[in-house]
Amino acid sequence: MNRRLFLSVWVLSMLNAYAKQNPHKRLKILNYEDYFSKTTLSDYMLQTGIDISLETYGSDTEMTAKFLASNPRYDLVFMSDLNVERYIRLGDLLSPLDKTLIPNISHIDKDFLTAEFDPSRRYSLPYFWGTLGIGYRKSAFKSVPSLKDLLDSDQHSGRIALLADGATNIQMALKYLGFSLNTTKKEEIEQATELLKDQKKHIKTFAADNGQDLLKRGEVDIVLEWNGDMLQLIDESDDFAFVVPNEGTLLWEDCIVIPARAAHIKEAHEFINYLYSEKTGILLAEYLQYATPNATVKSKMPKSYLQNPAIFPSEETVKKCEKLKYTGATVKAWYDQAWSDILSS
Repeated sequence: MNRRLFLSVWVLSMLNAYAKQNPHKRLKILNYEDYFSKTTLSDYMLQTGIDISLETYGSDTEMTAKFLASNPRYDLVFMSDLNVERYIRLGDLLSPLDKTLIPNISHIDKDFLTAEFDPSRRYSLPYFWGTLGIGYRKSAFKSVPSLKDLLDSDQHSGRIALLADGATNIQMALKYLGFSLNTTKKEEIEQATELLKDQKKHIKTFAADNGQDLLKRGEVDIVLEWNGDMLQLIDESDDFAFVVPNEGTLLWEDCIVIPARAAHIKEAHEFINYLYSEKTGILLAEYLQYATPNATVKSKMPKSYLQNPAIFPSEETVKKCEKLKYTGATVKAWYDQAWSDILSS
């Protein structure tokens, strides 16, 4: 989920203080920006004395660069389901999980204990899931906006923000044009590319996962954003809203993995187990406002969370959505070239 707000200075100072308790036990974590609750790390540091080094990223490109360049390797990485599949296919990048070290896995909804991208959950476990959609300022619109307002209209010229992640923008353009997010047809990707090139003059910025901040500051009126990020903003003002496009959208799942040759395997498993505990899971769900795969946590959450369609979309909405699949190196190269062409147009 920036995709989430950065950790407070107070929390970081707490981490440094707690790290001194046991300088020989440590964890190196790579995660999206602000993808823990405000006290997730400090509470764990206080309980265990483990030194946690947290690095963050705002796009898949940045994550991949950091992951591959890391030396020593990260002990835990939070990444999308698509990247899990890609890394499994590449081989020798992820460490198999020892589920005997994660007893709190019993709290996970059984539907999340298998996945098409990792059928036996050998390498990954679910963290949160959700949708990508449209965040907007209600006072700037006479009706609920659609992907057309983002991708094919000059009605809000200069007041539009897309994501800094090129593949995601292209995939949403594909969805708007009636194509699959997982197309392997070059001509369809080219049509989506041309659409974004034409729209670029109306786009204020490709936001580095902080579209909700641009809305809050009044710099834009409509953004492509993750549902949880927008829900955090909606809590602050009734003038903001989030909608899953009628055309459909991306249905995503973020996962926890342990990289191959991680230095602190045991501690990594212990931290995963901590994340699945009831208390920690509730705090995460309350703060992040994404859909939890933790059945125990879900049973303790209020109706305002469980019945919010922006968190848990209806079956009808889900049917319009797609999960990303790994379509191979050739298609990825097409996306990379397409995004380069959009930025240079």
